[in-house]
Amino acid sequence: MRILLFTAALLSIVSLEQLFAQATLLLDINSGINNSNPTSMTDVNGVLFFSANDGVNGVELWKSSGISSGTALLKDIAIGSANSGPANLKNVSGTLYFTADDGINGIELWKSDGTINGTVLVKDINVGVSGSTPSYLTAINGTLYFTANDGVSGTELWKSDGTDLGTVMVKDIHPTAGSNPAEVIVIGTSLYFKATDGTNGFELWKSDGTAIGTVMVKDILAGSGSSSPFYLTQVGSLLFFSCFDGSDVELWKSDGTNGGTVLVKNINPTGLGLPAELINVSGVLFFKATDGTNGIELWKSDGTAGGTTLIKDINPGASGSSLVFLKAVNGILYFRADNGINGAELWTSNGFTSGTNMIKDINTGAASSNPTSFTQANGVVYFVAETVANGVELWQTSGTLSSTQLVMDINTTGSSSPNYLVTSNSRLFFSANDGTNGLELWKIDGTALAIASAQATYLLNISPNPTNGLIKIEGLKAGEVLSVFDNMGLLVQEHQAEEIITVDLTNEASGIYMLRSSEGGLSKVVKQ
Repeated sequence: MRILLFTAALLSIVSLEQLFAQATLLLDINSGINNSNPTSMTDVNGVLFFSANDGVNGVELWKSSGISSGTALLKDIAIGSANSGPANLKNVSGTLYFTADDGINGIELWKSDGTINGTVLVKDINVGVSGSTPSYLTAINGTLYFTANDGVSGTELWKSDGTDLGTVMVKDIHPTAGSNPAEVIVIGTSLYFKATDGTNGFELWKSDGTAIGTVMVKDILAGSGSSSPFYLTQVGSLLFFSCFDGSDVELWKSDGTNGGTVLVKNINPTGLGLPAELINVSGVLFFKATDGTNGIELWKSDGTAGGTTLIKDINPGASGSSLVFLKAVNGILYFRADNGINGAELWTSNGFTSGTNMIKDINTGAASSNPTSFTQANGVVYFVAETVANGVELWQTSGTLSSTQLVMDINTTGSSSPNYLVTSNSRLFFSANDGTNGLELWKIDGTALAIASAQATYLLNISPNPTNGLIKIEGLKAGEVLSVFDNMGLLVQEHQAEEIITVDLTNEASGIYMLRSSEGGLSKVVKQ
C-alpha cells in the first residue's frame, strides 16, 4: 500500500537529503587516531578552504574540491612542523583573505587564489615578528576592511585592495592608543562599528572607506563613558543594536545619522532589557530580551515601540527559556530553548505565538539535546544534538516532527561531536570524530540531488529495513521502473516492477541506498 504525502505543498519537503543523507569521511588528514582538527572552513567559488594539521606540517592552509583526491595541503606557510595557524578566512570577490604567521612576520594579512604561488603575504603591517593581528575581516564592493595594529597607532581600521601599497589605515581614530574597532558590519556602502576616540568612550561609528568619511554616529552615553553598542544587525536600511545608555541596556536603531539614532523601546522599565542575539528574519528583527516579568524570552520588532513585542513566553514565569543560537532559514527562525519541561530542545518560530513551537523532544523527557550549529544545505537544516542512545551527533530537519532525524551515528561507541558545519559546492562539510580516525573532515554529498525526484508523491513501503540482502517493496504499479542508487547517487540496479517486487542487495556494499519508482515513489534502505 502506498504511503501518500499529505499535500502537494509537502512534496518539496521530501528531498534526497532528508531520505538519503549519508555522511562520509572525506580524508583522514592526520592518519590514525590523531586529530587534524579542521577549522575555519570557508567556501570560495565552490572550493573549501580550511585550517588543519596533518601531523607533519603543523596547522596550515588546506583546500578541498569535495573528493579525497582533491583535498590537499595548499601551502606550508610556516615551514616544517611549526604552525602558521590560518584563521579569519574571508571570501572577497573570489579571493581568499586570511591571517597567518609564517614565523618571520608575525600574524599578518595573507591572500590566496588557491595555488601555492598565489598564496602570499599581503603586507607586513607591523614590521618584524610582532604581527599586526588583523581581525574583523569584512568586504565592501571588493575592498577588504579589517582592524590591525601597526605597532605605532594601536589597533585601528584598515583596508586593502590585495596589494602592499593598497593596504592602508583608513583613519587613526584614537592617535595615542588605538580605537580598537569591533562589532563590524556592512550596510550598503558603509561600514558600522564601535570604537573609541579617547574622548567619548566606545560609541557607534561609521566609515565610507575614507578618513574624512569615518565619523562617530552618536555619543549615546555622553562624555567619556561607553555605550558599547553590540549585536549590530541590519534590517532593511536600518541598523539595530543593543547598548548601555548609562542606566539601562535596551534596543536601539540608527539610520546612520545622529538624529536618527534612537531608542526603539524601553523593554524593561524597571531594570535591564538585555536584548541580545539580534537577527534579521525576512525583514523582521528577532532577538531575546526580558521585560522584567517573563524572563529572557523571544521578541520581535519592526523598529517601532508598538511593534516591539514578546513573541512567546516559552517557559512561563520569570525564569526564562534560555534560548540561544538564533538562525534564520527560509523565513523561519530556528533556535534552542527550554520550556521547563522538555529541556533545551529544537524550536522554530514564524514570529507569532501560535507559530513558535518545539519541533521535537530529541532527548526525551526533561533531559536536553542541546541543539547547536544550525546550517542550511540543499533546503535542509543540519545541526548537532545529543541523545542518550547516540551521544552528540549530526541531525537534520525541515522544520517538522517527521523530518527531524539523526543523519548518522558516526561514532557508534561515543560522540562524534560534529563542528564547523559549512556548505560548499552543494555539499555539507564538517569536522567529526568516528572514534577510529580522530577529529577529521567529513561531508554529505549533494551530487545525488539531481536524481532526487522533485515530483515524489509517496514513500515506498520497504521491508525489512535495515536488511542483510533481500527486500520486499509493496504498492507499486505494474510496469513501473524501480531504480536503486548508492550513496554517491550512482545507479546500481533497475527493475521492471510488479505490485510486489523483491530486490536483492546481497552483493551490494553495506550502506544507504535510495529507491525511486518512475511514478514518484521514494525511500531509502540500509544495507547492513
